[in-house]
Amino acid sequence: MVADTRVDTHDFKVGGKWRYVSDGQDGKEHAFRGEFKEIDEPRKIVRTFEYEPVAGHILVESITFEPEESGKTKMVNISKYDNIGDLEGMVNSGMEGGALSGLDRLAVLVE
Repeated sequence: MVADTRVDTHDFKVGGKWRYVSDGQDGKEHAFRGEFKEIDEPRKIVRTFEYEPVAGHILVESITFEPEESGKTKMVNISKYDNIGDLEGMVNSGMEGGALSGLDRLAVLVE
């Protein structure tokens, strides 16, 4: 089952807010939000990321896009947490399954 994701807010500028809501396989809505901290088009995006059901466990996500000789682009995503509690809060929320599902959907989209 592929979850639908709705864009509630997406103000793509430094200081701009974003919020997405996904329909989970568990039948519940899952909302995520954050703020854009750095934008260097087309090379890099830095944003905060917070899963609303475990509010307060905020990470900073840095996404870089690196051109390769093959003509493809390599995407590197690094997530940094302020402390181990924030990391554990995200992991315990079940984020791994959602993250993998999102990456699978992205792979299909860019093919």
